[in-house]
Amino acid sequence: MAQEKEIRCFVCGAVAGATSRTVTAPLDRLRVLLQTNTTSSPMTVRQGMQHIYQKGGLAGYYVGNGMNVLKHFPEAGVRFLTFERLKSVAADLQGVKESDLGPVSRFLAGGCAGVLTTVVAYPFEVVKTRIQVSSDAKTSALKLTREMWVREGGFSLYRGLLPSVMGIFPYAGFDFAMYETLKKGILERGLIDSDSKYAPLVHMGCGIVSASIGTTLVYPLHVVRTRLQAQSTVANGSEELYKGMRDVFKRTYAREGVRGFYKGLLPNLCRVAPAASVSYCVYEQMKKLLNVETS
Repeated sequence: MAQEKEIRCFVCGAVAGATSRTVTAPLDRLRVLLQTNTTSSPMTVRQGMQHIYQKGGLAGYYVGNGMNVLKHFPEAGVRFLTFERLKSVAADLQGVKESDLGPVSRFLAGGCAGVLTTVVAYPFEVVKTRIQVSSDAKTSALKLTREMWVREGGFSLYRGLLPSVMGIFPYAGFDFAMYETLKKGILERGLIDSDSKYAPLVHMGCGIVSASIGTTLVYPLHVVRTRLQAQSTVANGSEELYKGMRDVFKRTYAREGVRGFYKGLLPNLCRVAPAASVSYCVYEQMKKLLNVETS
């Protein structure tokens, strides 16, 4: 890929990521609240929404969104750029056009792109999670990061990285591969033209399907990761901190059963599905605007 094209591709992905995260910020806040609730009696979606409003009003639904956008703007840009770059490399290695790549190649490219961006942007995700579960709605990201570094060490910024990487590879791989396979199938069958005014609806529909299935498959790892990230905030003097990923699995199952691994799934799907649909739709529209051609 030419350097100018790579820059434009990065911008397309970055704008798409920032837009989708802002649109779904309230659901992300609710998802974190439900995932970090470790009581045997699950908090309902309605109770969670009421709790957020009582603590911070309407602004409470956007607590942590500044950090979220700061994280996802470059992350989404790098993820989409890396995915397109890896597809190009895979096509060269196989001696085929990018448009002829199979689902497996797209899955591997998407998975690797997801892992790379997750590792790079992970500290932002940890800080965002801590802010969202904090009782102080006015906690600043800089202040919290400094406190974590002093009290818990630099490693605290990477708590939960292993389950996150284990979850993001299959999720990102499946999401990218299924989205492009669905889109390609619809276009090749002539069901709709790429320049049609209804094309954005197709992009959104494909994004909803791919993201929903991928999210459900890896959700238990998502819960484990979130609890590791937030444990210093939600733990009290009588509660021992989790010792690691295995300990989270063990204690979650003992206290909450299988249901514990799917706490917050509904609001998360309500967030991820529209976020993915908006992200892919904005990405495709930005590519048209900036004249970026990809397969």
